[in-house]
Amino acid sequence: MAKRLDKAERARREREIAARAATVGKPRPKAAARPKAQSAAEPKPLARPKAAPRPKPASVRATGSGIGSELAERAAWSMLAALAALAGAGIALALGGAIVPSLCPSDDGTCGFGWMVLIGMVGYVVALLPACAIGGLGIWFWVAYLAGYAPLMVVAAVGDWWWWVALLLLPPVAAVASAPLGRDVVPLQQRIGLLGLAVAGLALVIWWYALVR
Repeated sequence: MAKRLDKAERARREREIAARAATVGKPRPKAAARPKAQSAAEPKPLARPKAAPRPKPASVRATGSGIGSELAERAAWSMLAALAALAGAGIALALGGAIVPSLCPSDDGTCGFGWMVLIGMVGYVVALLPACAIGGLGIWFWVAYLAGYAPLMVVAAVGDWWWWVALLLLPPVAAVASAPLGRDVVPLQQRIGLLGLAVAGLALVIWWYALVR
């Protein structure tokens, strides 16, 4: 009986030793890393302030030298438009030469000359209308030009030098008078003034050639 107990005890010890030997050399599982608690004395990082959005630059209107350059540019384009109108006046004179003899059958030279002058001046101002598109002068340039051109049509002193000097200076003067001066469009008061002068000048031309002569 004692021998059987010794064998059973021996077998139990052998199993314990074998189990211990099997666990030798295996790495023990590491404990899960716990988040490090933040010290109460350690200050929290401050949030970085967001940069304020930069304001967009406002559109700057043309002032000072900008208006001066605008007027100079309009004056230069007005001279080119006047040259284009002279070409239109030449075409009008060529067409008028074919119809003037029928208007003055018994002409001593005065009737035909008067008609040719009138046809040339009317052809000039009409040809200037499409030429207003040159350089973006606009329709108000033509209105201002008509207001200054009407007295020259009434005087019609084409034989005097001052008349041609006035005609030469009229395009830049009309360009300056009709300039928007840094605005997108011509102001209302300026348009009303130019339109009133043009209507008065046109009425003067009609009165002079239809009623006086």
